[in-house]
Amino acid sequence: MKYLITISIIIITNISNCPFSQNNSTCEKKLIDSIMKVDMNLSAIGVESDNFPSINATIDFIKDTSECHKSYYNPTFKDSTYSLSKTEM
Repeated sequence: MKYLITISIIIITNISNCPFSQNNSTCEKKLIDSIMKVDMNLSAIGVESDNFPSINATIDFIKDTSECHKSYYNPTFKDSTYSLSKTEM
């Protein structure tokens, strides 16, 4: 049990990019500055209704762009592609 707690503390300490002495806003800024691109696959598989979309999105913070593709299993709904605004990104 001691071994598990020790390993957990080491992992948590190493995951954090910020020392305990820094405030949260500084830590959040460091984390945000280190994220360059986000790829998301939001799947509706397993949902009982065909009315929910699956969304594949890419947000590139370096190029300041985004692309989201929305698709449905139900052919009644049309697929679409859209971009997020700067505020939404």
